[in-house]
Amino acid sequence: MAEENANVAPEGVEGGGGEATVTLPQIRDVNGQLREMNATEIALAHKYGWFAKKPAAAKKATEGGEEKQEDETQDAPEREEPDEQPDEETASGLEVPFGVPEKFLEETTANVEAVGKLGKELGVAQDTVQTLADYAVELANMDESGVDLSKPDACLVTLMSRYGNEEGAKVVKDARAAVLRLGPKAAAFLDESQLGNSPAVLMALAAYQRGEFHLSPEAAQAELDKLTKGEDLRSKPYFNSDHKDHKLVRDRASLLYARVSKGKDIEAKPKAEAAKKDAVSASMAKLDEEIRLAILDPAYRDANHPKHRDAVDRATALYERRYRD
Repeated sequence: MAEENANVAPEGVEGGGGEATVTLPQIRDVNGQLREMNATEIALAHKYGWFAKKPAAAKKATEGGEEKQEDETQDAPEREEPDEQPDEETASGLEVPFGVPEKFLEETTANVEAVGKLGKELGVAQDTVQTLADYAVELANMDESGVDLSKPDACLVTLMSRYGNEEGAKVVKDARAAVLRLGPKAAAFLDESQLGNSPAVLMALAAYQRGEFHLSPEAAQAELDKLTKGEDLRSKPYFNSDHKDHKLVRDRASLLYARVSKGKDIEAKPKAEAAKKDAVSASMAKLDEEIRLAILDPAYRDANHPKHRDAVDRATALYERRYRD
């Protein structure tokens, strides 16, 4: 650690001449003794920031007249703090959908937060709001048009281009019905945020209006089978990229898959909890049997037995494990 010390500058050192009092850097040698640094050491110290910000063991007068020892601190290059990553769950309780591109993450997180708060104000179930947000974000991630949301006409053209004029018109009609159903606050939010122009948001609102967010896993699977199964799969829009309804069916299938998957998660949770309880019950039953055998041990029952103390300790330990809660 390089240190500073008031001293007389020697000849040949900047500021020197034998008379001027300057602050010269010092360094401790292998024996812990302070000595003046040579020119090479001074250059290296400046280069790598070895100089202390304050002299070692510096003393500073306090208001009460006492002297206070100050800690020796070392210069270090300032480190850039890593960008804060948004929590997986926003303050409103909604989760930010997975797979959002980094450049859109901040904006998407803010939008999801706002939608979550709005949903609470409107009394919409959080699960429904989460489904709407997930679906809208998924569709937006797949949209490569780069349409400017501040231009409603351009957004409408993008929507019609993706789904066709007839189906696109149905999406707009159902989305508007959803907004009327949600009320003035929802309309104002969509207008101010310009999200009401987003083709992805319109499609999500249309699905909400059609009740697709509340399909049971069985109903969703039945609808999915209609889109993906049959004798002639090549004729189905889902598999035929040249079909006019290909993107419409694909987008709808994404929501149906999500509903089916969620149903499986809900179904699996009770089974996992039941399995855990069974494992705990089996463990407790094993301990009960060990306790029974420990008590039946002659050494446990006979106070004069040479191994009585060990048997009692073993039984006590088993009791503690069994009834520690």
